[in-house]
Amino acid sequence: MTHPAAVTACNLDLENLITDSNRSIATLAITTLLKTGGEASVDQLMKQIASFLSEISDEFKICLDLLKKI
Repeated sequence: MTHPAAVTACNLDLENLITDSNRSIATLAITTLLKTGGEASVDQLMKQIASFLSEISDEFKICLDLLKKI
């Protein structure tokens, strides 16, 4: 992501989307938050999405893992 600070202003809205019933939207919100958040917010996010991770397919887990490493 070339301009993460530009997206940071949307983080509150994105946090509301991590529980969206559409797993694609929730995954996109999570990946964006992982890329734009600081260490403390990423730790908090990982606690919030623990149940989400148990519900999603391996394909989404791989996407999340790859984006977390970037």
